[in-house]
Amino acid sequence: TREFVEQVRALSLGLRRFGVERGDRVGLVCESRPEWSVADLAILTSGAVNVPVYPTLSAAQTQFILRDAGVKVVVVSDDVQLAKLLGLAPELPDLTTVIVVAPSARVPGPAAAGPAVHALETVVKEGRARIGADASLARQYEERARSLGAEDVATIIYTSGTTGHPKGVVLTHRNILSNLTAVNAVVQIRGDDEPMSFLPLSHVFERLALYLFLLLG
Repeated sequence: TREFVEQVRALSLGLRRFGVERGDRVGLVCESRPEWSVADLAILTSGAVNVPVYPTLSAAQTQFILRDAGVKVVVVSDDVQLAKLLGLAPELPDLTTVIVVAPSARVPGPAAAGPAVHALETVVKEGRARIGADASLARQYEERARSLGAEDVATIIYTSGTTGHPKGVVLTHRNILSNLTAVNAVVQIRGDDEPMSFLPLSHVFERLALYLFLLLG
């Protein structure tokens, strides 16, 4: 648990270093894996808005969602998704940075043109180093996370199966917490239960289930 929390905090500081401010949109194009949750909570605790995108979507569908949401930074899972994002970069005027969870080779870092590319592992290491050099950063992270209000936007989830283009559903922290409270009152889950993640984490049902598991230890 300590390792998980430290990764979330370090990545959140990395997002701040890349210019992500409260209310900014951060895309997450990634299959279900531990880093999905690390990125999700790093985005939320930085005060930004998570825009999850199914990695199976076409380039055109991905481009529409990321452009419509006005994403500033995107976290992608691997080289396949990175190539998709870099190909779309000219159509995404707000995009400044791409973070790769599992690159097959060393990523180039800052670029003269187009978005800068960073490995998630490197961003986390740099965040930890910054906290080690300045302990006040950890306190600032806690204060920023706790300053978020129930009506602040937590995520924008784009619908599938609709006519025309997907529609962005804006969900606040209150929307999420009200669901957790309701489910917790009905479904008995204990701290020693072992849950299995089945749906993709980009799906709101699985994401809420994960939040519930974390909430209950």
